[in-house]
Amino acid sequence: FWDDFSFAKGYPVDLLWSVNTSVFVNDGQGINPPSINVATFDGYDENGLPYSTVAEETGYGDTLESQPIDLTAVLPQHRDSIYLSFFYQAGGNSDIPNPGDFLKLEFKSTEGWVEIYKFEVKSNTDPTIFYDTAIQIPEAIPGSIPEYFHNDFQFRFVWFGKISGSYDAWHLDYVYLNRRVLDDTR
Repeated sequence: FWDDFSFAKGYPVDLLWSVNTSVFVNDGQGINPPSINVATFDGYDENGLPYSTVAEETGYGDTLESQPIDLTAVLPQHRDSIYLSFFYQAGGNSDIPNPGDFLKLEFKSTEGWVEIYKFEVKSNTDPTIFYDTAIQIPEAIPGSIPEYFHNDFQFRFVWFGKISGSYDAWHLDYVYLNRRVLDDTR
């Protein structure tokens, strides 16, 4: 799986993403993105309208969910080297998220959606930097973690913030799921 959003016009490409219309693909909200466009998560819905008309209301908004991916095709001896990597930026040319706002990454296991990581603004978060991130798809250990290497695996990014407009923006770019070693440079 690979998407740098450079071929998208307004919304991420349906071929890659099953839930995608609330995320806005653009070339102006991110600062110095790794590729031409970014996917922006904020308090606007797929029609460009706020999720809520209540000024300070917070809640869940934009979601970007991959199409199902058959991870049973990954040989067992390679399952310890499958990573989802991407770049993210908090704020950019938009409003920087506040404490308590987040962009959450979830993986679909055989038992449902599992929160893998919650990205939050810290005191040293620079709104002009795209942070390079690589997260390993974990192998199941009996009795420990859910199974991710199944024929209906998906991942998704879920936004939480002020749902009354262009606030608390997160930008995503260069999403890549593949076999690699952690110190690969792509």
